[in-house]
Amino acid sequence: MPTMSNATTIQLGEIADDVRTMADYRILPAFLESILYNVYIVWLELYRFLPSRLSFNGTVSASDAHQELVGNIDYAREIFRETIFILCDLVPLWRAYIIFGKPRWLKIANLSIIMLSSVLYVINVTFVYSINLQTPPDFVIRFTEVRNGDVALAVLMLSASLTAFAEVFATVLISWKVWVHRRQVKALIPEYRSSSNHRRLVAVLNIVIESGIIYSILWVLYTIMSIGVLGVGIYPTLVVVVISLRSSVLERSVSDASAVTGMPIHLEVNIGLGTQVETAHAEKRTPGPDLALRDTVV
Repeated sequence: MPTMSNATTIQLGEIADDVRTMADYRILPAFLESILYNVYIVWLELYRFLPSRLSFNGTVSASDAHQELVGNIDYAREIFRETIFILCDLVPLWRAYIIFGKPRWLKIANLSIIMLSSVLYVINVTFVYSINLQTPPDFVIRFTEVRNGDVALAVLMLSASLTAFAEVFATVLISWKVWVHRRQVKALIPEYRSSSNHRRLVAVLNIVIESGIIYSILWVLYTIMSIGVLGVGIYPTLVVVVISLRSSVLERSVSDASAVTGMPIHLEVNIGLGTQVETAHAEKRTPGPDLALRDTVV
């Protein structure tokens, strides 16, 4: 039906415009804020470091100058960053739990991962990152000096590894569920695969999978290579960009899907000794096996 197809295309265009607007008004201010903060930090370091270097008896190093001026600010920033890391564990595990059908074993596994991750990040904030304070407590100094800092580094790597595992674990579960769903649709109702509702659902799931794969790779690289501060906001930003550009690798565009509400579906049911009954309905379409997934994907 051309009318339904045009309406669907217009709705998708409006959604894409809304997403682009959100990206323009949120991503750009975030970048600008980061740039201004970095300029401010550099100014503070130079304000304290350069006079000491130019004086005859200057002995203050750059790290000491940084800690003296912005140590407390850095510690507050680390607290927020660790909180975001915990949320990074929570969101993909929750999505996997919902899409997978809320099994009990997955609920226990997710809660265990989240609790262990939270404990590790609390240890990071209490015993590791508090060394950045202007006057760090004595127990923090002693902890960071155990085995020349190897224990503190091990805690950091363990927490990052657990978050990377949570991302990979959730992405694998969602990918497997989508693969099973596609096989069911292909086997039970082949005609339903070309419907607009099914294509739209698969496109959303593909975006979740692709962004999860990219974010998992970044976390693995961050854990293995210790590449420094990770942009924890890249996951929601990545999803926004992929949706706004409609550049999903597995599903190039949702707007290309045509509405097939009036498409007849032929079902063959075996009754008795090989008797077949064929039914065709021109107005109503039998819901496919993706009905549960459609209600759970956000």
